[in-house]
Amino acid sequence: MQKEGRPVASFREVVAENFFEQQQAAFENAVARVGQCDPVHYQISETGFSLHGAGSLVEKGWFRAIEHLRVDVPMNGSWKVLVWDDAEADWTWILPPEEYCWGMRASYLPDLSTEAIRVFQQEWLGLSSALHREKRVAYYVPESTDTMPSCERAAPMRTLLNFFLNEEGFQMAHAAAIVNQEGKSFLLPGSGNSGKSTTAV
Repeated sequence: MQKEGRPVASFREVVAENFFEQQQAAFENAVARVGQCDPVHYQISETGFSLHGAGSLVEKGWFRAIEHLRVDVPMNGSWKVLVWDDAEADWTWILPPEEYCWGMRASYLPDLSTEAIRVFQQEWLGLSSALHREKRVAYYVPESTDTMPSCERAAPMRTLLNFFLNEEGFQMAHAAAIVNQEGKSFLLPGSGNSGKSTTAV
């Protein structure tokens, strides 16, 4: 939408941008309450990201499953991911006012997404996250790491990592992998409990 040659932001875009910016204050509140640890840098394929954590989320080994992706220095153009355990920080993640959510309650957070901003609420994981593709900043906020399922510990940040990789033209696959003695590799994709691991063994 344009008026007199200038772009005009929609109401939804204004609300989404405001919501995203509010989370910076949420991160700063978390840091003030539980402290901040040094950034940790990672690289997967042609994508880099750095975790900037408040409290103990990074330090207590929550991201051990991606330790093999760790690098000493950040890549150029790396994503900056701000992380904290919301319960540990005494609940700092900011929810938008209900009058902006069209009465959708449980599903309103994804409705705040725009072309630049993606907002995810994975209630079954007790997890909220958001990213800004132009600023290359993202948030990863478990409601409480004490109650999150083991599948998220085993593969943290899957939604964000999949988005980061999509931006570079890659797609994550749920699969088993086999390499034989000649160095040939085989990928066995499939849904859960379809026999991928059994076949690989």
